[in-house]
This record gives sequence, structure tokens and C-alpha cells, in this order.
Amino acid sequence: MLKSRWFKLLLALLLLWLILTAYFYYHRQVTVVEQSLNEKLSVGDCQLVFEEMSFRNFTYTYDTPFLSHYLSLCPPLLQERVKGITDYYHKPVEFTYDTGTLELKGMAIYPEYQKDCSKWINLMDVYILGYESAAGSIYDSNSNYLRFNVHVREFPRQDLDKELHIWVKDKTSGESKSINIMPQWREQKYNLLEKRPLKDLVNPGEIARKFLDLGEAGNRQEALDMVVADRRQDFPWPFTGDWNWEDNSQIHYFIQQHDNYEGFKDVYSLKIEKMSNNDGSLTIECEQTVFLLLDNDEQWQVIDISSFRGRSE
Repeated sequence: MLKSRWFKLLLALLLLWLILTAYFYYHRQVTVVEQSLNEKLSVGDCQLVFEEMSFRNFTYTYDTPFLSHYLSLCPPLLQERVKGITDYYHKPVEFTYDTGTLELKGMAIYPEYQKDCSKWINLMDVYILGYESAAGSIYDSNSNYLRFNVHVREFPRQDLDKELHIWVKDKTSGESKSINIMPQWREQKYNLLEKRPLKDLVNPGEIARKFLDLGEAGNRQEALDMVVADRRQDFPWPFTGDWNWEDNSQIHYFIQQHDNYEGFKDVYSLKIEKMSNNDGSLTIECEQTVFLLLDNDEQWQVIDISSFRGRSE
């Protein structure tokens, strides 16, 4: 009789655990509507490339003080494993139903290096007309580009199929232009355990440098994993020289957008220049160009690379 009671208790606990596991798994199912764009707009001396827009009706939730307190009581060696369990058994997102976040992402490309690229937000206004929008950006110092996003926090779901009016003003020249985008959404369902639905703005300069680092270190397979699949078999190798990033030299990044390049559309060439200070003036010590594209998952992939050019060449 006692064994039977223990068996029933264990069975009930197992059933409860399965129900809880299924419940929290369900709350990791999210839907994002998104659309790839290839809209270009020149305002002043800047070219804007609008790459993608998306809409989501959820926000991430973070660790609760309760869980964080008890996590700190665990031995350090167990904290990461325990955190993985506690992260699973709580609701990771909060949903809204009538509104969500609309996000428009793109790149601003200038004809010259911009030492004050970080001040782009103060030089250029980008708005989604009719809604209260805000903008953010990431950039490389001594570069001619930055990536930006414009988002509306409480965008009405009922407006999703309406034409969007994007207004841009160059504060330096006073020139303003607008572009209209008619949404053609595609629905993507995700599980937060498998694939992250919100893609961060990624700096292409960091991708190119990582690629060169892997090549310089001789990590051929890791480097080729960053290459678009169609080009891996005949990709040039070896393809890099001695960059020595850590010698305090100044690094310049210069990006250009190409409608077509060797059969690929919408390609970015990113030239990296390592500058050395010679009697108070900067000279190019070495340079190399990496050709990149953004795939449908907003991931940068390499398609080609120029030969390495050192100062003595």
C-alpha cells in the first residue's frame, strides 16, 4: 500500500512537471511579421538604405529579484546551470494585443569618413509620419557609415496594412525627402529556445575584422563558415596579411553599396585601412576590402575579398 502511494505521488509530480514544462514551452512561441526592403534615399550628401522592417507584439521580461536572490545562494559552479533552469521556468515575454513595436532598420552611408558619426542622430531626422517614433544607431569611429533603427513603441495593430510614410531631413543642408512603403508582411513563428526573433544591429566592420582575424590565424574552416555557401568551394586562400590590430594604429572603415557584384545583388564593399602616424600625418600602412551581403535573416555573409596591400607593395 505504501509503495502504491509513493508511486502515485511520483506519477502526479511527474505529470505536474510535464504540464509546467509544456506551459512554459508554449509561452516561448512568438510570432513576428517582417519584410525585407531595398529602398534607397539620398538626402544631402548621405545615402540611406532601408533594409528591413518588422512588427512584434511582445517585450522581453527579465530575472525577478526573487529568483536572483536564491540564485546567489547557489555554489558558483552550479549558478550557470541553475540559472538555465530558472530562465526556462518563467514567462520570458509579455504580450500586448492591440499595439506592438514597429521597427525600421537601415544604413546611412556618407561620401567621406565621419569623425562625428556618433552625432548622426543630431544631423539627420528620420520619422515615421503620424506616429511618435525614436531612433538609435551603432557606428565605427573613423568610418563613413552607421546602422540605424527607427521604432514606434505603441504602433496600432490595425494600421499594419496601411502605407507607411517615412520622412527624412538633413539638418545641415535643410533638405528633406520622403518615401512611401506599402507593407507586404511575411509571418514568422519562432520559439525562443531555438531561434532569436529580434536581430540586433550588427556592425559590418566587426564582421570584416573577425573574418580577417580568422584568416590571419589560419582558421580556414571558421572563416569559410562566414562565406556565402555558393562561394566556399572556390574562395581564395590564403587571403590576408599581418594586420597586428593591437599596435594602437588608427583603423578606418569605408563602405560602399553596389546594386550588383559578380551575380549578387545589394552588395557592400567594406575597405579597411590601417593608418600609421608619420611625422604628424596619417599614411596607409595596409588595406584590404571585404565584400559582404545581408541575407534574409539579417546576417552578414562574405562573398569576396581583395588582395592584401601592405605599405611596401
